[in-house]
Amino acid sequence: FVVGAGLAHIATDLMENSDIEIAKSAVLCVANLASNSMNHTALVNSNALTRLLRLLNSNDRDICIRAVSSMRGLSTDASFRSQIIKLGGARTLLKLSRTEDVELQMEVLSTL
Repeated sequence: FVVGAGLAHIATDLMENSDIEIAKSAVLCVANLASNSMNHTALVNSNALTRLLRLLNSNDRDICIRAVSSMRGLSTDASFRSQIIKLGGARTLLKLSRTEDVELQMEVLSTL
């Protein structure tokens, strides 16, 4: 119901907000939504994949971890997994897997 009311669009728009705390909260919201397959289409239609891929390069650890978590949720759907790969997500995740941050590394590896 909430996703149908536009939450996916609002959250994905706010992921790139200039206020870092709002951005972190929005990425967490998207990660929560992505954990339910019923929300995947709404998220993808709101341009979440492209935005999440950009956020994988964030210097903010929390945003990066939450973006990876969102990608993990969306990647459970084969068609969205293919889109992630086509958009270069697998390359970016592989690069992130070499991080020194153990928590981020574990999240990335569970996504791959």
